Amino acid sequence: MKKVLILACIIVISTVLTFSSSFLTPNAGVIEEGYLYFDTFNPAWGIKWGLFGFLETGISQVNQGAYLKAGFNEINQIPLKFSVFYSNTFNLLSSISAILGYDFGNIYSDIGILYSQEKQWNQDNSQYELIGNYSTFAKASIKIIEREESDSYINIEGSLNLSEDFNVDNYMMAFYGVQNFKNRAWIFEGINLYAGVAIKNDFDTKFNLAENISVVLGLSTKIKVF
Repeated sequence: MKKVLILACIIVISTVLTFSSSFLTPNAGVIEEGYLYFDTFNPAWGIKWGLFGFLETGISQVNQGAYLKAGFNEINQIPLKFSVFYSNTFNLLSSISAILGYDFGNIYSDIGILYSQEKQWNQDNSQYELIGNYSTFAKASIKIIEREESDSYINIEGSLNLSEDFNVDNYMMAFYGVQNFKNRAWIFEGINLYAGVAIKNDFDTKFNLAENISVVLGLSTKIKVF
């Protein structure tokens, strides 16, 4: 047990310093009860776990910091997913989100909306101000190869960020491949590997190849705790 805790600490520290999540945008699904998920994924990071079958919590850059999510992964044996979450980052950024998803078998897709309030320092009046903004996002994960030892997917994601008065601020698009290795490796139940690109830009600024395109890479895995 001590080895597991030490290894978990190493993974958490490495994720905080480097990478995060199996998606770049929040996911409608809720983690299975009793599992710890470690996401080492550029350009975000995270660790999360499932409770009671309908709750998920953790720290995730994709979910805007420390968060608590409630939802379900199916209803009456229909693979319809729905969840809501609240997150807070050192009382400087708080967010609330609702996400709806559906698993078609070889294609998973979801759509969601997120509202955030960020506390920013105003030098003109020397006090903090709350800045609100909205985000809409959608994704599709398409299974392209199915083997006994691994499955391969193409993920397509996008998001649009708007100010509180609904002016468009910036956008994000991502295209990357995912290979899910199903074999158990020591205490880890499967490993996902990622590779691709993400494009993010403000609508009122010139596109910069170095600043606006980032490489999507990393891995994620899970451990069954109980």
